[in-house]
Amino acid sequence: MRSPVRRLIAKLGNWQDRINSFRDQRDLRLFRRTTVPRDFPNLRFLSPTRALEVELRHGPDREPETRQWVEAISNPESAVLWDVGANVGQYTIFAAKRGIRVVAIEPMPHNLMLLVHNISLNGIEDRVIVLPLAIAEQTSPSRMQLSSVHFGSARHAFGAGPLESQARVIQSGLGFGLSGVRIDDASNSLRLPPPTHLRVDIDGHDDDAVFGAEGILPGVHGICCEAKFEKARVEKLISFLAKEGFRVTHMSRRNIFFSR
Repeated sequence: MRSPVRRLIAKLGNWQDRINSFRDQRDLRLFRRTTVPRDFPNLRFLSPTRALEVELRHGPDREPETRQWVEAISNPESAVLWDVGANVGQYTIFAAKRGIRVVAIEPMPHNLMLLVHNISLNGIEDRVIVLPLAIAEQTSPSRMQLSSVHFGSARHAFGAGPLESQARVIQSGLGFGLSGVRIDDASNSLRLPPPTHLRVDIDGHDDDAVFGAEGILPGVHGICCEAKFEKARVEKLISFLAKEGFRVTHMSRRNIFFSR
């Protein structure tokens, strides 16, 4: 017969198991919460946090010019969009729902988890390839420094990183080693479908990503590139793409749009 002390320990152990089970079930429920963006009833996104839910209510209209750019892609069934910096998949999902094949590139583990969930939730697994790597101007490993690990977070810094991101990641103290790869090398070595369209949104490294795509640019018809950096870098990017036959079609608060 067990002593009263052992019976008490066993009872406490059972309660601890129940508490842990309750916590697990509560956490799993977070990954059942979905958000349907306003004006986009055919899209669904997992939204385990309140902040992400608020952001995802806008869906593709978070950047209206980018949404219009994706909508303007002609012959979507034959188009291939490389979504560099896919985050949790707002534009990956939107493009794939239009029939466009997408290579979704996202290195952040916490965002990558939601991206994969969202691809499955929207039933587009056959049209999306996920690449969990950092895109850089040169193929080499470096340190990925995180601004935070909140779902949907951005402004991380790969390698040296832009000054704006550096201030945030120094404060967070979060980071890990990661392989960086040129777009050209990813296309050639991994035998990925070459892009007809390129969307780049990697928080200050965007021009570096485009400079590393020189080999695949002849097959690209349109580019949407975030350009929230100094004027000299913007001019260098425009000059580089002009030599490849691209012209600036328009600019928004965040992005520059190029076409042949």
